[in-house]
Parts: sequence; C-alpha cells; structure tokens
Amino acid sequence: MSQFQKSKWAKAETAQAYVDHADIFIPERRRLYGVVKSYFEAFCTAGAVRALDLGCGDGALSRAIGGEDGRVSWVLLDGSESMLGKAQENFAGRVQVVHVSFQELISRQPDLGGFDFICSALAIHHLTWREKSVLFKYCHQALNPGGCLAVVDVVLAPAGGLEHWYLQRWRKWIEEKALAAGRENVFGNIPDTYKQGPENTPDTLAVQLAAMEEAGFAEVDVFYKQGIFSVFGGYKPKAGISRDEADAFPLGAYDPGL
Repeated sequence: MSQFQKSKWAKAETAQAYVDHADIFIPERRRLYGVVKSYFEAFCTAGAVRALDLGCGDGALSRAIGGEDGRVSWVLLDGSESMLGKAQENFAGRVQVVHVSFQELISRQPDLGGFDFICSALAIHHLTWREKSVLFKYCHQALNPGGCLAVVDVVLAPAGGLEHWYLQRWRKWIEEKALAAGRENVFGNIPDTYKQGPENTPDTLAVQLAAMEEAGFAEVDVFYKQGIFSVFGGYKPKAGISRDEADAFPLGAYDPGL
C-alpha cells in the first residue's frame, strides 16, 4: 500500500467532502484560481498548449484556467481514482487522466511527454521538503522551454505570531462563509488542526521559491497571498539563453510560439 493510499485523501468520502465544501473552508479560492488563470493567459500565448494538473482532484483548477479553451490539452494526475472519475465527468471525457500519487510520480518519474504549463492546487503541502524539491525538479524537466509552473498551496508562516494571525483570519472566513451558506460549520476546526495531520507538511514560501530557482526556474515569485494561502511559480527559460539574458526580457519574448 502506497503512502497516499494510507492517507485520508484516498477515501472517496473525504475527497468528496473537500469538493462539496471547498469554497467555504478555502479563503478566496476563486480568486486564487483566477490569479493562476491570469498567469496562464498572460504567458501561454502560443497556439496549442499541453497542460498538466498535479493533484487535480475533480479538476477544479484546470477547469477554472482553461476548461472551455479548445487549444488546451489537459493531462490530469491524482492518486484518487474516485476524484479522477469526477474530473473526467466534469470535462466530459475530454482529458487524459493519470492515476498516480505524488510519491509514485517522483520515484518513478514516468515520461508523460512535454508540457507548456504545469499547475497544482492545495496538494504539494502533503509532500515532505525533500519530496517537494524533487517534484520541482521533475516539473522543470517536464516543461518545454518557455513553459510555466504555477502552484496554489498553503505555506508555513515564517514566524509564530504571523501564523497565529493567519489562522485567526482563516477561522473567521470559515465561520462567515458557513453562516452565509446556511450550512453547518463542518470544517471550523481545520485552522487549528491542519498541521497536526501527518499528511500535512507545509514549508515556508522562502524555501520553496529557493528550491524552484535551484531546479532551474526563472522569474520565480509570489503572485498572490492571502494568509497562509499563496500562489507562486516561475518559468523555464529557453535552451541556449542564459539566466541573465532571460531575466532581462519579459516572458513573452521567449514564448515558444514567437
């Protein structure tokens, strides 16, 4: 049994509960996904685009980015077979799905072909620091030159006082959204317990951005932040162009289609 299969996320009922209540317990979820969509639209400007959604769940992020965009060919990867089934339904079967956990992906590193865009939402924090580093290197290798990586995830606050404030804001968001939706606050204790689960191993933004740069990504940055919820990423420079040269020009100058 794999590490993922041992976790609560392998249970269909847990994964479904996440989907049913995501807008309640994830602060500004739609805005976070909207930032990734904006990043995608700004820098993936060449013709056909091949994209990979890591830890896709029911495909919410990939649908928000380009679910109706016919030029995008999506590959959706997740360790949950039930969530992949939901994703296929939501895309009406117009996607390729890969039933593989993150641990299996970084250990086996299957050849899924090259991608122009890779994204992930609220999944990478389940990996250890070493696994995150290996995953960023895998993403860099899997991207075509000029391709982009965008991550939405919870991150560890750099100080205890900040974390206390961030969790307080998160708790208030859940309480208000549950009340407005007329639903029972079934996730109200998440801000107090999310780090207690062995499946949650968040790291600070600083160390993850540094790991992306070490993997070879350029223009690595934080695109948006709401407490511990962040959108960050970078892009893979074209071969034969130095990092100094790449940093001197906008991303669009190195788009594969230009």
